[in-house]
Amino acid sequence: MPYDYEIVGVKNNREAKKYKFFGSPQISIDCKDIDSQAEKASQFHTEGCRVTIWQGKMVEYPPKKMLLSALLREQKGVKMTDKENGTVHICPMHPEVKGKKGDRCDICGMLLVPEDEVISTQHVHESEEVKSFLQTYQPLFIIIGLIFLPVLTLALRDLYTGNFVWQRSMSFFMAGFFLVFSGFKFLNLSGFAQGYSTYDLLARRWFAYGYIYPFIELTLGLAYLIGYNPPLTNLVTVGVMTFSGVGVVQSVAKKRNFKCVCLGTIIDVPLTNVTIIEDFGMASMALLMLL
Repeated sequence: MPYDYEIVGVKNNREAKKYKFFGSPQISIDCKDIDSQAEKASQFHTEGCRVTIWQGKMVEYPPKKMLLSALLREQKGVKMTDKENGTVHICPMHPEVKGKKGDRCDICGMLLVPEDEVISTQHVHESEEVKSFLQTYQPLFIIIGLIFLPVLTLALRDLYTGNFVWQRSMSFFMAGFFLVFSGFKFLNLSGFAQGYSTYDLLARRWFAYGYIYPFIELTLGLAYLIGYNPPLTNLVTVGVMTFSGVGVVQSVAKKRNFKCVCLGTIIDVPLTNVTIIEDFGMASMALLMLL
């Protein structure tokens, strides 16, 4: 079925209020935003980009599956009858959560949709390739491996010449880790801040922390590289990485399907136990050098 569409440029905050616009890109069907959560918005403006959440993940642009779901929802709305009000509604993200029309998911807050609507979109998911653990985290493993390789080479050289000091090798690894990981975050600083605010304890309450955090990593990387005040550097690392890890633990424990932005927004890595190991692993290495 063909659809008529119109591209609208929102020039000022008055027009933003008229079109209920609160960030680009925005797609509406029959004057209703495709994101059911958008109806909660009360502040409309033309400043900044919009963050779209689909199935618990932050996405830069609304995916085709989201558009399909919204179109199906509108079609159902046109043909709604009294009988449909008794249809079982479920959460697209958490199918185990069921209710009636108008209810919201107890886990993520999404508006429940008819069960058959969710089922009708499953063929889109089935056509996607299911990634294995190694495929999912391959970029992360490669990057950490490339950081570890020169550190190992220098350690073997020092061992051969009788100058090996394990604290120095560990400091070089942590320097490489922080410098490289902060670099990925700087590639899209605003995107990192948006993603980090979805699961970090402090960034959820103070959005600016998402902009500050990459600079903290950069500073720690340089401190490890030049050997600046090792006790202080290690102490700060223990505090920062432990605090970061606690936020990840809470999100993973609540089964929130967020994207991990440890490598910025350039590389897609899910927020799972691997992220927990990464954060607490760095904290543990710093703690070991403090002892």
